[in-house]
Amino acid sequence: MRDYKIKHLALHTFLAALIFAGSNSTNLNRANAACCVGCTSADCSAVVSENVIPQNHSDYTPEIQEDISDQFNDHRGWASDDFLKNEFVPGLQEVIEKTIAEGTETIFEIGKLFDAKHLSETKREITEMRYDAFKDYIPSQSFCTFGTTVRSLTHTEIANKATTEALSHRQMIRHLGTKNAAGANSADGDKKTRWDLFKKVYCDPTDNNWRDGMVDSGLSSICLSTATKSASSRPYYSQERTNIDIDYSRAVENKRLINIYGPEWANSDEEIDILSLGNNLYGHNIITRNISANALKDPTMAERYLELRSIVAQRSVAENSYNHIVGMKSLGTPVVSGGSTPIETNQFFGKAIQNLGYGSNEVVDYLGINADDWGTESADLGQYATLEVLAKKLYQNPKFYADLYDTPTNIKRKSAALKAFELMLDRAIYESELRQELAMSVLLSSRLKKYTRDQNSKLGSQ
Repeated sequence: MRDYKIKHLALHTFLAALIFAGSNSTNLNRANAACCVGCTSADCSAVVSENVIPQNHSDYTPEIQEDISDQFNDHRGWASDDFLKNEFVPGLQEVIEKTIAEGTETIFEIGKLFDAKHLSETKREITEMRYDAFKDYIPSQSFCTFGTTVRSLTHTEIANKATTEALSHRQMIRHLGTKNAAGANSADGDKKTRWDLFKKVYCDPTDNNWRDGMVDSGLSSICLSTATKSASSRPYYSQERTNIDIDYSRAVENKRLINIYGPEWANSDEEIDILSLGNNLYGHNIITRNISANALKDPTMAERYLELRSIVAQRSVAENSYNHIVGMKSLGTPVVSGGSTPIETNQFFGKAIQNLGYGSNEVVDYLGINADDWGTESADLGQYATLEVLAKKLYQNPKFYADLYDTPTNIKRKSAALKAFELMLDRAIYESELRQELAMSVLLSSRLKKYTRDQNSKLGSQ
């Protein structure tokens, strides 16, 4: 079949050459005509024999053209029917099908690759988010220290304010001579009660130029000392309490915890000491009780009594700072009666102070409490000591700075906690400055009272 096609193609090429070669016949005829003019007969016969092909060309041209047309039609039919339909198109379809199949398989492989890629990335992101959540939502142990410290601070602040109010109310009762108060009958009764307490508790026999070996030297004749008197006559005596009713440093300043609880009477020695110190600091001479009901009917006497009340009001302003200081150092939560343990915050404070290098026995001395009444973990600190731990003592432990190597989220939590402690301190300082400002204004007013009276007298005399 292939050889046949090659032969046909060669024949067609030859015929095409013959067809397109007809253009030279005209020139050849012209040459013959020129040759026949003036030439011999022998030459002309030769020329005539050479014109055989051109003369017969016109006779065979239609046949040749028809044959070529048939050949082209056959070739076109072969190209369209045999080659395209039977060979090229099926082959092309097969190639396309294989290409599609291979492409589809390749797409599946690529899809699997992308699925694996996305799955790996998703698992990685989920794992990272899981660990981030684990890291961010679990506070560190050092941060929990802050939460444990402030756990009872709200209740402690309320209890301390109750202590302040109780002290202020008690002092007001003493100044005004309310029923059942010491010295309610007379000002002399107030001093007598205080004198008896002094002899039993606060008197130091070695004061007032006491000399060894001399009878009744110093205050030995006055003090109901266990050395000279029976123990039953001075049951509250202890060396630590001598002169503490006039010693602010020992009674208040050097103590971080005072055994006083405002909501209820703790019946402790420190309560009596604080009240005795307040009596000596504010209102040593209480206002007179010798004012009868008939005397108050006199307008002049009524005016004097109002002036006495003004003095009591000024004393209450001055005494308010003292009561606030004592209140901030009072108990946050007392030991529950019946032997129950207090809230666990006190246990943490004892351990936190020991972590600073204090021994278990030194914690009691640091807090300034009586070791006979309290253990290292049995007294709940007041507002003053709590703020001191939050704002000062926690940062004296090197472990605090080592714990700063923490997650960014926990560092932010610690920063927020420290900012909250700073605000607490600022608030306490602000309230202290308000009390100081009030005391200064009352002091200025009392200093100006004399000049006010003089000016009023001058204006009244004119």
